[in-house]
Parts: sequence; C-alpha cells; structure tokens
Amino acid sequence: MTAILDFFSHGGECDLDKIIKNLEFENQKYVKCIEKEKQQIEALCKELEEKRLETVQLQDSTTGLDEDTKIVHKQFLQNRNNCESQKKTSIVLAEHVNALTTKLETVYINRNQESVEQASILNHYEAVWGDYQSKYAMFQSAKELDEKKASMMQRKANMEKLTRQSNNLVASINLNRGEAVFEDIFHI
Repeated sequence: MTAILDFFSHGGECDLDKIIKNLEFENQKYVKCIEKEKQQIEALCKELEEKRLETVQLQDSTTGLDEDTKIVHKQFLQNRNNCESQKKTSIVLAEHVNALTTKLETVYINRNQESVEQASILNHYEAVWGDYQSKYAMFQSAKELDEKKASMMQRKANMEKLTRQSNNLVASINLNRGEAVFEDIFHI
C-alpha cells in the first residue's frame, strides 16, 4: 500500500502513461511482425509456384537425350528439395504467427486488466486526495496560508511592475546621456 502511495506521489501517473505507451508500441511491433511474416509466406508460396512451373516446363522440353535428361532430373530433385524446405519453413512460420497471435492476445488482455486495476486505484486515491484536501481547507492555518499566498503574489506582481518601470527609466536616462555625448562630439 505504501509503495502505491509512493508511486502516485512521485509521478506514477507519468509511469502509467509510459507503460501504456510501451504496451501500445509493443502491440504495433507485433502487428508489423505478423504482417511481415504474412508477406514472406506469400513470397514463398509464389516462389514455390514458380519452381513448380519451371519443373513442368523442364520436363516438357526434354527430348530423349540422356545428358539433357540427367540435367533436368538433377534440377527436378533440387526443386523438390527446395519445395520441401519451403513447406517446412511455411509450417514453422505459420506456427510462429499463431504463437505471436496468442502472445499478442495475452498482452492485450493483461493490458486491459492492468488498465482497469490502475483506474480503480487512481479513483480511490483521487477520492482520498479530495477528502484530505477538503479537511485541510477547513483549518484556520490553511486559510491564513492561502491569504498570505495571495498577498505575496500581489506584492510580487507589484515588485515586477516597479522593476520594469525602474529598468525603463534607467534605459531612458542612458539613452538621453548617449544623445548628449553624441551631440557634443558633433559640436567640437
């Protein structure tokens, strides 16, 4: 309880905003990561389709020559290995997307729960603050302090006004002295 009081009395509201902003930033990072991985999956599927079409074209273009058949067969095996590798990669990426989606949902739920809890705590302390403030305002010394603060602010405003007037007079005197010296120089 004391830690929470210290949290709010030492600028905890800023930390709360930072936490919320950090969670929103992480949320955006996860969304961008998911979109990037979707694009990668689409690129891999497109590449897979291109390789499949290439294999079909190679098989159609082969004649009966033994050397060409060996080259095409070798290319076919390589493409098949690439397809298998890409299928495995696609499966891993899909699992990764699912894991990130689950993690994002968990973070979102936790953030919402924390927001509700933080709002409840904040409302409680605002109510406590209001009670203290109203009790404090009833004390005679608090009323006297408010009167003295108002009097001090008025005196401060008057002092600033007099300081500006004094500075203007000094500047005016210096300006008049400067003009007199300037006139004396031209009269010589």
